[in-house]
Amino acid sequence: MIGEKIRQAREAKGLKQTELARMAELANSTICDIEKGRLEPSLKSLNKISKALELTITFFISNDYENNVKKNNQKTKAV
Repeated sequence: MIGEKIRQAREAKGLKQTELARMAELANSTICDIEKGRLEPSLKSLNKISKALELTITFFISNDYENNVKKNNQKTKAV
C-alpha cells in the first residue's frame, strides 16, 4: 500500500505529517488521508511527496505494481 510506504518513509526521516505536507506543498489532510488509505495520491501528488522525501516514485509503487501483475497473471492462467 502506497500510503503505508509514505508513512514509513516520513517517519524514517523524522518528519510529522504537517512537515511533509508543507514540504510537498499539499494539505495536511491530504497526507493524512493518503497514509490511512482513504485516498490514492495522484501522480502529481506522489511526485511532490517523493521529492520531499528524497525518494523516487518507483519506491512507492514498485511492490504494488509487481503484486498487481502477479495477480493478473494468476487470473489469466486460471482461465
